[in-house]
Amino acid sequence: MYNGLLGYKPDSTTLTPDIAAAMPVVSKDGLTWTFTLRHACSFQPPVNREVQASDFKYSWERMLNPKDGQPRRELSSISPVPRNTTRARPKT
Repeated sequence: MYNGLLGYKPDSTTLTPDIAAAMPVVSKDGLTWTFTLRHACSFQPPVNREVQASDFKYSWERMLNPKDGQPRRELSSISPVPRNTTRARPKT
């Protein structure tokens, strides 16, 4: 994926929703972030289908897999809730 759930405002370090419809809803303990995806976000051809929460789960799990040698280890888990919602838990 080239776009993420969040991006940056131009010429800024301020986060803004990208594929997420809004900034995440954060649980009271701060350990669960729930993102709702914008409707009508689609992959480019040849895939031509709507982006789903399971796509973010797949991408993050690849990055978290030590066998892939990826340096990112910020999340302990990510799960699609319904089709257009992703729930992430940071490492503590």
